[in-house]
Amino acid sequence: MPDTELFLSERQGFNVQKGQKYGNYTLTKVHATHDELVKWNQYQYVITIEAECTDKTDKNKMELFKKKFDEHLPEHMVIRTPSGRPYICWFDYNGQHSKRTKGFPHPTMSHSDDYKTLTLKYHGFAIRVSEAEASEWKNK
Repeated sequence: MPDTELFLSERQGFNVQKGQKYGNYTLTKVHATHDELVKWNQYQYVITIEAECTDKTDKNKMELFKKKFDEHLPEHMVIRTPSGRPYICWFDYNGQHSKRTKGFPHPTMSHSDDYKTLTLKYHGFAIRVSEAEASEWKNK
């Protein structure tokens, strides 16, 4: 299974890293856990991201950050484990990109009163697939 580091990695994963900038916000914390749903086949990732703005900000700039961050994320991707097994992965399994709604919470975003500190929560998902399915999904 793709561990959390691989899931978030720049080279093979969704490229979500501490220090990245979107609008006038910088990611200050990126943390993920994973739970095995079906042994060797399905995993859920609970992802918490914190972002801070050092400039003057407001609700519109906060919403622009969220839009830019979401645009950065592909709808899905094929991630291969170090042993070469392919998994179809979604960063935001029940958010703007996906019609999947069974049992996965929608992403959330909370903020400080002055909009300078944001906390985002996503629920990712990975499912093991065959080589043929991986090729098919990679081309979607």
